[in-house]
Amino acid sequence: MRSKLYLLLFYFILNFTFSNGQNPNWGWGLPISVSVSGSTITCSVFDPFLNQTMTGTFSNADSYINNEGVVAWVSNAGTVGAAIYDVNTQSWESNSSFSSNSGNTISNQGGVVAWVSSAGTVGVATYDPVLKSWMSNSSVSGNSGNTVLNRDGVVAWVSSAGTVGVTVYDPTLHSWMSNSSVSSNSGNMITNSNGVVAWVSAAGTVGVAVYDPSLQSWMNNSSVSSNSGNTILNSNGIVAWISSAGTIGATVYDPFAQSWNSNSSISSSSNNINLSLNNGTLNWQSSSGTNSYGYSSTSQSWGSNQNTELTCRLFISSSSGATPFVTHLWCLTIGANSYSYTCGDGHTITRRWGWKQYNAPGTYNPVLTIFNSAQNATCSSQVQVVVTQSISDPDEFSFSISPNPSNGVFHLQMENDKFNHANILVYTVSGKIIYTEILSDSDKNVIDLSPLSSGIYFLKIVGDKGAYTKKILLQ
Repeated sequence: MRSKLYLLLFYFILNFTFSNGQNPNWGWGLPISVSVSGSTITCSVFDPFLNQTMTGTFSNADSYINNEGVVAWVSNAGTVGAAIYDVNTQSWESNSSFSSNSGNTISNQGGVVAWVSSAGTVGVATYDPVLKSWMSNSSVSGNSGNTVLNRDGVVAWVSSAGTVGVTVYDPTLHSWMSNSSVSSNSGNMITNSNGVVAWVSAAGTVGVAVYDPSLQSWMNNSSVSSNSGNTILNSNGIVAWISSAGTIGATVYDPFAQSWNSNSSISSSSNNINLSLNNGTLNWQSSSGTNSYGYSSTSQSWGSNQNTELTCRLFISSSSGATPFVTHLWCLTIGANSYSYTCGDGHTITRRWGWKQYNAPGTYNPVLTIFNSAQNATCSSQVQVVVTQSISDPDEFSFSISPNPSNGVFHLQMENDKFNHANILVYTVSGKIIYTEILSDSDKNVIDLSPLSSGIYFLKIVGDKGAYTKKILLQ
């Protein structure tokens, strides 16, 4: 009886320590301290499970950025690397060569690392705790002279010729979703805020883009205004502009209508000056005095002398399998400038998006509260954590694949019958399932993947007694 009480107490302490050990501003990465010796950096975190400090040493880090549980670095030669400490693998997960292009400069914000070479090649990377792997794209744009903005999980860039591109990591698809040319107008200048990218060309043409997780697509409008001489404001999910002639317009992406709602001529008075965005509401001065204009998602319309209505839509990507259960919380909002996810297990994440880990099966009801200085609003969803026991003890279950690497034919050997009549799944690093088969009663099975391209894949066996995944390499 006493041993059971001790075990229960240990379980409580472990869960309490971990839930409070999560960085509340990230939802995944633990806070990192860095010491430097020449071009070598030593990163340290306190692991609440092991109750000790864990260090990792990385070379060729001539300059680095430490932010929100991620350390990214670049060498003098331009090689880019990054590291995060994963409390589940209880190890530093790093990649020391995302890019070997010369002259790279880096940014590290919101768990996303972006870089651009001296020639303008743009690359991106983020750590996916479901796949336990860094997911990168070393060349989302090869245009010359690109400059990059990395904000709120979205990376945008504009080339010296003015071509605009965007990318974001979709945790449901486990893939970077890019559009390398949302605008090809010359001389574009870009802004990137609250997940919305906006640009204005040298001629004054205004365009906008946002990624909609429910559609798994970039939603863009390359010409919401064609007036000459426009300057733009991008804040709180609203994009507004004023032309050199004084014409004022605005647009917003409505996440429920799933479209851009624009008014290209709110006011055309030549006396309009001092346009500003305050909590998503347009304010300006004219000969008639102070004016305001806002958007209502309830009526899906713009109106004068009204404040923009706070609106949010919550999206949750879920993983299934063994605890801990990792999911992703993200949103589309209107009028918000701060965010707070009450995750349903006593943990709060205060950012626009973040990975969230649940340590026990059950039903959780995360609630997102969005704020601005005038009001707040909420939206909610539900996460059903259905746990499949993961069997990793070799005394309990023995499962081998040979040869690995292979030219295409893999032999699967089972030492017991725990997974008879179970499903075999093979999926790419981006999460796309490309092969399925039902496991036979035999203790030996042959899987022919020779039609697939060479590369890294994951083989997963799922049955009523559990699940197990192994990485395989097809040469």
